[in-house]
Amino acid sequence: MFRVSSLVLVAASALGLFAQNPPHANQNVERALSRVVFFDWSKSNGSTSNLVRSEVFVEYGAPTWKAEFEAAATRIPAGTRLRLGKDTWTTLETWNDLDFGGTKLPAGSYGLCLSKGEGDAWSLIAFDRAALFAQRLEANWPAEARGGIELPLTVTRSDEIAAAMELRLVPAADVDESHAVTLELAFGPLEAKTGFKVLGL
Repeated sequence: MFRVSSLVLVAASALGLFAQNPPHANQNVERALSRVVFFDWSKSNGSTSNLVRSEVFVEYGAPTWKAEFEAAATRIPAGTRLRLGKDTWTTLETWNDLDFGGTKLPAGSYGLCLSKGEGDAWSLIAFDRAALFAQRLEANWPAEARGGIELPLTVTRSDEIAAAMELRLVPAADVDESHAVTLELAFGPLEAKTGFKVLGL
């Protein structure tokens, strides 16, 4: 009798957990995109494979700023990796290798997260998306992602408040010669940026 009652209790508990944690989820979300494309018009013969020399883009979900985020950030221990954006991974894709001030990011597709340094220092971590797929890691758990390439970030404050997170790729004025681009992040009163050069053009 005790065994039967116990089994019924375990089964009921399992059903309760199942109801609280459904086996699937469905989302229809908006994503923002910023993109830089390099063309070679001398090779324009009606084929895009000859026309487009290179492409870099970032795609992300934009969370809304809340004032309590700033105080919470001061309590984050150094070395902590945090989600960048919302919903699925913020992604960076590049056809060419990129040079972030001496740190090379090979051509490919990456998931991005933030990493807290000492004091007010922050950086970006770029994870190869194939490795993330292999680990079956959602963007909620960047701390569990293995490896990654650390990219420098310069963080400043602004008098303007970005109500939702913005990521922008801003080409330099002489981008056709320098191939220099700045990735800019704005969220609340905080702004961060990192510059890179597109190699192989």
